[in-house]
Amino acid sequence: MKRRSWPTIRSRLRILKNGSFRKDWAVDCGMLDGKRRVEYCLTQESAENRAQEIRNEHDRVGAMAFAMTAEQRHDAAEALKLLPGGVKLADAVSFYLAHNTIEQRTVRTLYDELLARAERKGLRPSSISELRLKLAAFVERHGETPVSHIFQHDIEQWLRDQHFNSPVSECHAIRVLNTMFNLAVKRGYLQKSPVSTTEKPAIPKRKVVFLSPAEVESLLRKAEEEDPAIIPKLAIGLFAGIRPKELELLQWSHISFENRLITIDENISKIHQTRHVTMEENLFQWLQEYVRFGKLGFGRRMSYKHLSDLREKAGITTWGPDILRHTFATMHLASGQDAAKTAFELGHIRGLNVLYGHYRGLTTKAEADRFWNIKPKNTVTEGAAQWAG
Repeated sequence: MKRRSWPTIRSRLRILKNGSFRKDWAVDCGMLDGKRRVEYCLTQESAENRAQEIRNEHDRVGAMAFAMTAEQRHDAAEALKLLPGGVKLADAVSFYLAHNTIEQRTVRTLYDELLARAERKGLRPSSISELRLKLAAFVERHGETPVSHIFQHDIEQWLRDQHFNSPVSECHAIRVLNTMFNLAVKRGYLQKSPVSTTEKPAIPKRKVVFLSPAEVESLLRKAEEEDPAIIPKLAIGLFAGIRPKELELLQWSHISFENRLITIDENISKIHQTRHVTMEENLFQWLQEYVRFGKLGFGRRMSYKHLSDLREKAGITTWGPDILRHTFATMHLASGQDAAKTAFELGHIRGLNVLYGHYRGLTTKAEADRFWNIKPKNTVTEGAAQWAG
């Protein structure tokens, strides 16, 4: 059988670096797709085999093209003209299928599904409200758009239009958007979240604001005089470092005087994991002093306005978010206790990195010792007794 002449095979001699010669074989396909295609093999046999593979592939592609109707071939040629250089027709078709044949859901429908799932999973009302608040503007703009038609540039444009007042707010918005679109991926509405590659803004490190021992004592003494009902919350926030939202849900039943432990169970914990916080001696005394009044509960007495009035009377001008918790962390670490214990008491799931990055070296051991020796007066004040009655 006569050997097919395409592609052609020819030998050549090459001079190696050491001055010797080597013979190899070229498989020359001529001009293909506007480029000269030549492949090289070490032996004539391997060159023959490679040439046959190229012929088989050529025949297969030719047969596929021949099986297409004239209209299909014309369609393919027109589609290739529309595509940018280097983009394959098969890739364009795959993209189309990913965004047009997956079951369609609008952004508003996905939003409703997210909230329904949050309620089924037992998220706190405050967490569900946060989802509603942070997603409301996005749903208002894109509510009727299919989720498969939302792309990264849509996400980024929406973020730019919001004019967030801080990088932290923008990061929170990105986080909840990604939560919503990840649900779409899990349920098969999308192959990939358009938020997954959205770049988050850099968050500058904020200086931790905490109270000095003198300010803590002034605040508690003023509370003893004028508002003893707030003391359990203040004392636990300062001397146990409980998160504000956890503190709102805490009840006397979570406190064991016998074991000197405060239990933050999974229904209270921010991360839905139970932890036990040790009551230091001064906290034990503060709570024992005021637990005798059955009316002392936790509730919502420590509102911003309520606490603002009290600290103004105490002459405290320094304040900031989570300042009670920051004060505890700063003093606990400075007192020389095991850093891992401090992280555990705080419920830091990321361990020591956050602790060292925020609280290390902010105050002295002497100041910390003074802090842990702030205790209630020996007797309940007249104002407290009157309030209890």
